[in-house]
Amino acid sequence: MHSAQAQVQVKFDPLHAPTFRYGVRVGGQVMGMTPLQTNSSHEVPQTGLWGGNAGLAAEAVFGWLTVQPAVLFTQKGFYMHNSWTETYYGKPLALNSLTRLRLNSLEVPVNLIATVHGFQLLAGPYVSLALSGRYHDEWTMPLPIGSETSHDFTTYQIIRDEKVYFSKKDRNYDDIVVRRLDAGFNVGVGYRYNGWQVQPTYTRGIRYTGYGYQSKNWSAQLNLTHFFGPVAQGR
Repeated sequence: MHSAQAQVQVKFDPLHAPTFRYGVRVGGQVMGMTPLQTNSSHEVPQTGLWGGNAGLAAEAVFGWLTVQPAVLFTQKGFYMHNSWTETYYGKPLALNSLTRLRLNSLEVPVNLIATVHGFQLLAGPYVSLALSGRYHDEWTMPLPIGSETSHDFTTYQIIRDEKVYFSKKDRNYDDIVVRRLDAGFNVGVGYRYNGWQVQPTYTRGIRYTGYGYQSKNWSAQLNLTHFFGPVAQGR
């Protein structure tokens, strides 16, 4: 009896002097913040917030190995919505809360990419600088009707919407302050066809944001990049 063995051979051509190309990138992402550990007095939501990114990309192609930096306008933050019911003197009240933090940032990722037959594996660091941000908070609270001792309740809504600050200097205790500088890493896969490239990636911050209890940024992205000029050798 003979056993059949399937063999797949992947050949890596020798690396060569780099070929340089430039292009544009656009993408979308779902993002959030996660805590180092749970702390009830510093809740950090993990519900995703949708956002986008766009900017310029470049690449140095050495054959199957590519160094690919980019300069992107991107967004970071989180979204949380929670609904629950509480009973006051036999009357159920529908309560809810909504919290959203959105930061607009300038980000520079630098990825090292291996490409074989169009398929890609990538990894690399990023650094980003927050330019502006907005914090929005809504709460539905119980309210006694008539007097504080009333057994009849209704609800009222508290809304807070304000800009984000990046320094604690001269700030009030209730101002929303986060760190301006963020850094972390990217990992992902991709596919390349001529000058077009699509890459689903995961990014993870390694620097505490300053918001919540030792929280860090994360995002899952899908990016489309188009490079101009002739197809580089080895593609």
